[in-house]
Amino acid sequence: MSFKRFIFLSIFAFAVIHTAKAEAELSAASIYKNSLDSVVLIGTLTSKSTTFGSGFLATRDGILITNLHVVNNAKKVVVKLKGKEYANVKLLAYDEIKDIAILKIRGNNFKALPLADSSSVKIGDRVFALGNPLGLEDTFSDGMVSSVRKVNEGFKVFQITTPVSNGSSGGPLFNTKGQVIGITTASRLDGQNINFALPINYARKLFKQDARALTQPERYFSYTVKSKDTLYKIAKDFAVSVARIKEENNLDSDVIILGQVLKIPKTHYPLLMSD
Repeated sequence: MSFKRFIFLSIFAFAVIHTAKAEAELSAASIYKNSLDSVVLIGTLTSKSTTFGSGFLATRDGILITNLHVVNNAKKVVVKLKGKEYANVKLLAYDEIKDIAILKIRGNNFKALPLADSSSVKIGDRVFALGNPLGLEDTFSDGMVSSVRKVNEGFKVFQITTPVSNGSSGGPLFNTKGQVIGITTASRLDGQNINFALPINYARKLFKQDARALTQPERYFSYTVKSKDTLYKIAKDFAVSVARIKEENNLDSDVIILGQVLKIPKTHYPLLMSD
């Protein structure tokens, strides 16, 4: 092979490799367009208010990823996707420490988002977020990973410059290939554009595990009735409805007696929600 031909082939091979790498990355407009049918608005009704959050489809059969705080203690949850509302929403698994919830809506053939390996994320990577800040649906923004931080509980979070407002929680954070690398989670109100996302690998591990093993232990704690207790006082003290305490303890009336041991649902435990 001649030297000229060798140089030509080398340049050609480099051009092909470079082009393939460039083609793997998408424009911001393409990432937005490709993801619209996979990001949901989550509306929750609690005893105090109605709130909104975000989430996204991880499988074609309706498994959603969001933040736990989006659905925590909700009496009713409704998922809105492409103008359609899904009121039968079930909690499959959750991680209270990392603030992740895995939900499921009924249906098949949904458009799932591709999940990346978040261990390869580096400081300086460009990222994009899609969510519903303040209920404003399909809001798209960009930024970069400004740090990878370890929190007190022993796991990592991405610090990002991508804006995260109330209602954005639970939405996807994309890399430049349109793959989900994180879950937008929180922002520092006392700072300027200091926002955080959870690496998607934590959620990957969660919804592959058995949901019952994750959610059933420690669902309740035991409480012994004291002399001045009433069912209403106990419910108020623990932010649980009277009806739920009665249901979980098979009580036919509001009468409780001194020394009686009641199962009190933990208020951090999100209800298994259905219409």
